[in-house]
Amino acid sequence: MKRRKKLKEKWFFDCNCKRCDDPTDLGSHVSTLRCSEENCSDGLVMAGKGEDSVCDKCQKVYEPEAIDKIENEYVIYYYLSAFNAD
Repeated sequence: MKRRKKLKEKWFFDCNCKRCDDPTDLGSHVSTLRCSEENCSDGLVMAGKGEDSVCDKCQKVYEPEAIDKIENEYVIYYYLSAFNAD
């Protein structure tokens, strides 16, 4: 999952804690995204144990590259919003 990947890349260890093992981040949904399908208003996309992530409502499959793109767009949006705030 993404949290484990970041820990491995930055801190060079494999984490096996409960939070890293749970796709909902122990219910916090820190890594959960909303489904981007037009007809799927309540879908949540959580990282699976495999490479791809799947919407829990419409079952749309998101490849890791698509998830990275969505997350990067959020970061850019919020970063720019912070500088444009009055």
